[in-house]
Amino acid sequence: AKANLDRLLFIRETSQNGEIYWNALFDRGTIAAQEGDRAGAIEYFRRAIEVLEEQRSSISNETSKIGFLRDKQEPFDRIIRLLYDAERQGEVFDFIERAKSRAMLDLLAGKVTFNEPTLSFEGGKTPFADVRPDRMQIEVSALRRMRSGGPGPVAKFGVALPTAVDPETDFGVLTLSAKELAQTQKADGAIVQYYLGSGYLAISVLTRERQVAVVQPSRAIVEDVESMYKLVSSYKSTPKDIAEASARVYAALIAPIEQHIRGKQLTFVPHGP
Repeated sequence: AKANLDRLLFIRETSQNGEIYWNALFDRGTIAAQEGDRAGAIEYFRRAIEVLEEQRSSISNETSKIGFLRDKQEPFDRIIRLLYDAERQGEVFDFIERAKSRAMLDLLAGKVTFNEPTLSFEGGKTPFADVRPDRMQIEVSALRRMRSGGPGPVAKFGVALPTAVDPETDFGVLTLSAKELAQTQKADGAIVQYYLGSGYLAISVLTRERQVAVVQPSRAIVEDVESMYKLVSSYKSTPKDIAEASARVYAALIAPIEQHIRGKQLTFVPHGP
C-alpha cells in the first residue's frame, strides 16, 4: 500500500484531482504514523488539509462552503494529536482554528467588494474576471504557484484591500496565527480554545507569553455537559445534583489548565456541546 501510494502521489495528474489527492495524502500519513514517523505523518496530513482548504476556497455557495469540511475532520483530528505529542504547542492552536473551518469569516469575506478589479503583480497588472473574494482567492493561489520560489511578498496590490482579505494566503480570509494573536493579548488576558476530536478533547491556552495545549481522553464529557444543562434547567434538580455534575465538567474543561489561567481575563472559544 505504501509503495502504491508513493507512486500515485508521484503522478502529476493525481494533484489535479482534489478528492483523490487529499485521500492519498491522508492514507500515506496514516502509514507514516503507524511506522512511527511522526514528522512525516504531520507533513502528509498538513498537505491533505491544504488540498481540502483549496477545494473549499473554490466553492462559491456560502452554505456549501461551511458544510464542506463537516465530514472531512479526520486529517485535522490526526494532526492536532500528533502536534501535541511532538510538543508543537502553537501549531495545535492553529490547526484547531483550521479544523473549525472559519465559517464566520468566510461569510464576512463573502460580503466584501472591491473598488478596482486590478492586481499589481511583479511589475505588471492582472485584471480579475470576477472580483468576489472567493474568486480572488483562486487567482492569488494560482499566481503563487507560478512563482519560482524564494522569500518576500508574493504580490503587491495596487488598490487598497479591505482587512478581511490577506493577499499572502491562498484562501483570502485574514486570520492570525497563534504567535500573531499572542502579540495582541494584554498581560492579564488568555484565550482558551476547545476542540472535541475523535476520542479526545484538546484544550489550547494562548497568552502573550506562551501557548499551552492539553489533550486528554474525551471519555464522557459530552454526556456530562448535556447532563449539567438538563439539571440546571430543571426546577426538580437539587443543588447537590447540580454541584456533582458541575464538578465533573469542571474536572474535564478547567482543571487541566487551571494553573495557566488563574487570575487572567478569559476568552473562551467553545466547540460542539
